[in-house]
Amino acid sequence: MPDIKLPVRNFLMIKRLEDDPDVDGGVKLIGSFVQYVLNEENMQQVHAHEGKENSKYFEYRFNDCTCSDALEFRRTTTKDVETNDGTQKPMWRTTFQARIPMKIEVVKEFFPFKIMRAKVEIELSSGSNGKQTVRPNLVPAKLSDIRSNVAIHEVKGKKNTMATHRDVDKALDNMTKYDLLSPFPEVDFEYDKKKGYCPKYSVTFYLAVDGIAKFVGTLIPLVLVCTLNTLHLINDYKHSDEGNEAEKVSELLNFSSTLALTVVFLFGSIYDPVGSHSKSSITDSLYIFFIFCALILSAVPESFVSVKFTVRIIGAALFWLSFVFPIYNLGYSYWIMNQKKPKKGVEELFLKDKSYLARDNFSEEFFIKLEPDENNPKDLKEDAKTEIEKTYKLTDDGNNYIISYKRDHSNITCSPS
Repeated sequence: MPDIKLPVRNFLMIKRLEDDPDVDGGVKLIGSFVQYVLNEENMQQVHAHEGKENSKYFEYRFNDCTCSDALEFRRTTTKDVETNDGTQKPMWRTTFQARIPMKIEVVKEFFPFKIMRAKVEIELSSGSNGKQTVRPNLVPAKLSDIRSNVAIHEVKGKKNTMATHRDVDKALDNMTKYDLLSPFPEVDFEYDKKKGYCPKYSVTFYLAVDGIAKFVGTLIPLVLVCTLNTLHLINDYKHSDEGNEAEKVSELLNFSSTLALTVVFLFGSIYDPVGSHSKSSITDSLYIFFIFCALILSAVPESFVSVKFTVRIIGAALFWLSFVFPIYNLGYSYWIMNQKKPKKGVEELFLKDKSYLARDNFSEEFFIKLEPDENNPKDLKEDAKTEIEKTYKLTDDGNNYIISYKRDHSNITCSPS
């Protein structure tokens, strides 16, 4: 017997992002779920082996893990709704409070800045009615009702105007270690081509580690070290004919050792491969290599080379040249952050509108039912593809269709009902 596939709407209301006290550098998404299941088969429950009311919803998995403490079940209610063919079918509506740990990954790291990805994959697990497997088939909303997928808790703008991204950022960002690059997430649904249904979607935020304090706290001491090294070179050059050569070599090596120890102490903030979510870049490694080469060359006594001070001058110049790396990183970080800024109009896809939750139905006027093509079961129906591409970006990765919110939201407008 074929599997049963029930249409499911899974609404996520995002309230805030906050630090995870149990994980160093971790983040939790705080919000609530409303899961709507259209019981087309008139089953008693999704999980036949569980004789209780809360079996009328599909269980959740987050980032491929079952997090028992991530959800707090609230209630399940049943309501008859009208389907597209005009008949009445029962709909189960279940609500949860959610505190979901997010998966944190480094996207780009360049001293002293770090761009992170905070992602949660939300998957509805299949159940059983005792005879057949019951699978949840998510139905993404059309553009006019797109906030029925994912929305951000009500944020008020100034003087009752629509909230700006700054207002939303202030309301969402409850993190101490990270800053939101954009308060509006990326959303991607995943349609399984082999099994012909959509059980999963993901919500992704991009975060930044504020590197200005680290930039100043590390670069200023390094500028001081570089300046002292240059002044010492100038002083030795001016008094090159004075004093005992052996004493001058000993003094230079002592001075160079002091500078090296200072620099090694500072390197902990530049290169930290075992730190939380750390993935140092090639530019950071080159920066360190430049400084060490500069210190080595600056420590070579003039008596060791044929042309006096030539090697030390090269070392001092190389030390000053090394500052190109952090200055470049500073400019690059501002460019990346500017690229991640929210596009005009994107707030309309997420900000709360009182009408978007009022539709307790599965009407094709507002939602897209994802079904396999009858002639090619491993492909989507053409009319579903057509509807998807009006609102979403459809990508085929071979095994799945990825249905993504369009990245360029500048031309998207939501018309409230």
